[in-house]
Amino acid sequence: MKRLIVCIALLLISATPLPSHPPEADKFTSAAGQEYRQPNPGPTDSYQASPSRPTENRNSSNYYYYYPSAKSEGPPIWFQVVATITVIIFTAGLWLTSIWQWQAIKEQANIAKRVLTELEVPYVSIGEIIPHVFRVEDGRKVLHPNIPITFEFSLKNHGRAVAEIISVHSELRVVGALPPFPEYSGTVEPSGGFPIGPHSDTGKVRWFPIYQCPSDKVEEEFLSLFGGYPKIRLVCFGYINYRDPSKTNWKSGFAWVWYPHSDGVFLVGGSNYNYNRKNEPYAGAV
Repeated sequence: MKRLIVCIALLLISATPLPSHPPEADKFTSAAGQEYRQPNPGPTDSYQASPSRPTENRNSSNYYYYYPSAKSEGPPIWFQVVATITVIIFTAGLWLTSIWQWQAIKEQANIAKRVLTELEVPYVSIGEIIPHVFRVEDGRKVLHPNIPITFEFSLKNHGRAVAEIISVHSELRVVGALPPFPEYSGTVEPSGGFPIGPHSDTGKVRWFPIYQCPSDKVEEEFLSLFGGYPKIRLVCFGYINYRDPSKTNWKSGFAWVWYPHSDGVFLVGGSNYNYNRKNEPYAGAV
């Protein structure tokens, strides 16, 4: 559209007619092209007197008249200035538009490349997680405060490439309020490069974080877990270190909270606890 407007403006300027040669210029008389010619008397008979020749006026002067041509009536100066500025502005606009378009195309190419790369990497997180807080006796769930509480979970690769599990860190804690950011402690369990294929899980290979209530707080903590005061929550959280086929290390965090009324677990902690990002090169169980 901008190029069309520029072309129309240039056509308007070039199509402005200039005045033709003024008729007054034809009135210019050149004395060099004029000669004083006397009438040529015809032949006379011998008995007739020859006509007398007129006396030439040698003091006469010749005058040359110059009629200047009319001034060319072109477009006004202000119009030419405005037209020139308009052309410059449109040219600059086209130049900027071309740069922006090139940047947009480059950005789209980078996004497509990044998406394709992300689709071809593994993504490991918790697969199945089962809390073992109650014990089943005679078909009934019974709470044994003196028996350690355990969670059982497997890992699953949601990506499209093979993942190599380097280590897993998990722990069970009883907390009043979940800290804004995870505070990991304890040991990391090396996995010795355990592989997980695309869209696969670890099957029967499971991890079992354990929590043992302090002997002097068993009754207090279990009452608080079931809605007593002060109210506390049982949380299983940790992270997974794994590597993709290009030897890039990744770290995937997780956090699950146990609800006693349904004996189930739900995600907790938001993106501060549940994440997947590139990690520093792995240097052992740290």
